[in-house]
Parts: sequence; C-alpha cells; structure tokens
Amino acid sequence: MRKIGTNTIYRMDVEEIDQFPYLKQIGFDCVMLNFFVGDDIAKMADAAVSAGLEIANIHAPISTVNSVWEDAADGDEYIKIQKERVDFCHSAGVPTLVLHATFLKNPPPVSDIGIARHMHLCEYAETKGVRLAFENVEPYPHLDVVIKNMGDYHGFCWDIGHNRAYAPDIDFMELYGDRLAAVHIHDNFGMTQCGHMNSQDDKHWLPFDGTLDWTWYAEKIKNSPYDGPLTLEVSVANAPNYQQMGFEKFADLAYERIAKLRGMVR
Repeated sequence: MRKIGTNTIYRMDVEEIDQFPYLKQIGFDCVMLNFFVGDDIAKMADAAVSAGLEIANIHAPISTVNSVWEDAADGDEYIKIQKERVDFCHSAGVPTLVLHATFLKNPPPVSDIGIARHMHLCEYAETKGVRLAFENVEPYPHLDVVIKNMGDYHGFCWDIGHNRAYAPDIDFMELYGDRLAAVHIHDNFGMTQCGHMNSQDDKHWLPFDGTLDWTWYAEKIKNSPYDGPLTLEVSVANAPNYQQMGFEKFADLAYERIAKLRGMVR
C-alpha cells in the first residue's frame, strides 16, 4: 500500500517536535520536514525516526533563491546553504530534498550563471545520493530551464495547491509527470482573480476543504510512474477552525483526508 505522510503543524497546542508519536499512532507512515535557516533539523529528524516515522523529504530554504539567477556573491551563498542541506540528507538517509527555482513575484530573468549554479548543485547532490525535486510555484520559465538541464537523476515536486492557485492553466504533470519525485498536497479556492497571482490564494487547506477536483489530481498521480508517498503540506494559518480543533483532532482529520485520497489514487 502506498505510504502517506504530512508536515508538522505550526501554531498548535502541541509543539511540532512532540507531534510525531501521535502521527505514527494514527497511521501516518512518514513526514516531510522543513530545514530553513535556524531550524534544528537534527533534533527534529531524530524525534521523527524515534517515533517510527520515515522522513519522506526535506524542504530546503526558499527566501533567497532569486539571488542564484544574479551575478553576485549572494547566489554563491545560496548554493552553499543548499549543499549543507544535501549533506544532511545524505547523513540522515533522507532520499529527497525539495527546492524552489524562484520565490515570490518578479524574479530576475533566467541567466547562464543561474543555470550553471543549479547544475553544480545537482551534480553535487547526485554524488551524495540525494535526489533534488524542484517544485512548481509561480509560472515562470526558471523551473522549466532547471528541469530540462539537470539530468535524469533529479526530478519534479508537484505542489498541487500551487498549481491551482498560481498557474491553473498549466498542466505541470503533462510537462514533468515522468520526472515526479515528490508531491505536496493541499487545497484552496483557486486563483480568485484570473491572471493575477496572489499569495493569499495559497491556503494550504486539507484536501476536500477547497474546490480542487481531486478525482482529476488523483488520476494524474495514478497514471504517473511515481510510487512514493502522498504527503500533505498543510497549515492552520488561513483556517482558524483548524487551530481551534487542537492538534490531535486536526491530525485525525488530516489522516482521514489523505487516506481518502490514497484510495482514489489506488
């Protein structure tokens, strides 16, 4: 049976590092962890593994990614930071590191130095046995350029909520489904103003709480070569009713929803 996972839930009555035993108890197989600047990833990873959970993937820092496309020292520093994430994945046995190719609106244009830096990072990660999965965010050409240049070892992370909120007219699975290496699953109401990207549309709700056509998304996953875990990336930030539930009740509901989607994919 296909494994299912979730991220830890920020701003709950149970601290993130203390959530793992309950997630395992109710049936989750794995978790995805964030390794942003300042995160104690080793402590989080140890707690997850001690609870009996696998680490499906780690999400790398994203806030300075635009610098990689510019000919300045900040771009080199970005690559250094990501190499540290690769090193951790290698040491901890985490198979996949998820990255963005851009962050927020109006990134610098695609550049030769940006491509070269990404290819260097890809080559480094491959020597460490860590697969990079580049995630769809805004519909810019940067993701396409990176995926087309990075070789067969690395892949694509399909963020389903981002696809609907930021680029509803683009079928990312048609473009990159044969390279699928990870999924981020969450719901929203879609793009509220046609052609206008707004981060407020990216709700990160539980599946079936928004307007996404989950039958269509399940078919896309089922018909791809991907057999990895189905992983939630959800938040209570845009849903006070989630936060009011408390962690355990919310986790129960999250498990119910992702298990339902697993049944549709199967």
